[in-house]
Amino acid sequence: MKLNDKMIKMLNDQMNLEYNSAWLYRSLAVWAADNNFDGSHKWLKVQAAEEVSHAEKFYNFLLEKGEKPEFKDLEGSSKDYSKLVDIFKAALEHEYLITSEIKKLYKEARDEEDYETEKFLDWFIHEQVEEEANFTEIVEKLELCGDNVGALFMYDTVLGHRE
Repeated sequence: MKLNDKMIKMLNDQMNLEYNSAWLYRSLAVWAADNNFDGSHKWLKVQAAEEVSHAEKFYNFLLEKGEKPEFKDLEGSSKDYSKLVDIFKAALEHEYLITSEIKKLYKEARDEEDYETEKFLDWFIHEQVEEEANFTEIVEKLELCGDNVGALFMYDTVLGHRE
């Protein structure tokens, strides 16, 4: 089944949003590195690579459906953060946006009875549950650390164990 024009645009928009996610997480990783949070730096670099893999799934799906992936300019992250918890709060808010957009895509696929795209998006629906849970847990633990530098660096070390 051929994708409709609206679905093609939405899939391309989501692909670009996933690439932008990687860009955002790389910029947050730079903040972490610049502030000596080496574990968070590593965690966010791994997350950025994961987001690229998500974007590639959309890229490949579009190609498999005979459509052309269309790239937009990347949007940077120009905010200046003062605390480690702030960068993870920003990341959590961004994941809420991703979830919202995935749900819109899913609804469009369902409304159009585009079962192939709906099935493709199933993985992303489940993935967003995991993404939000991961960032929520990190934010909650960083909030528990508060301004305790020792606790922050201990938790940062834990984050650095991510593969």
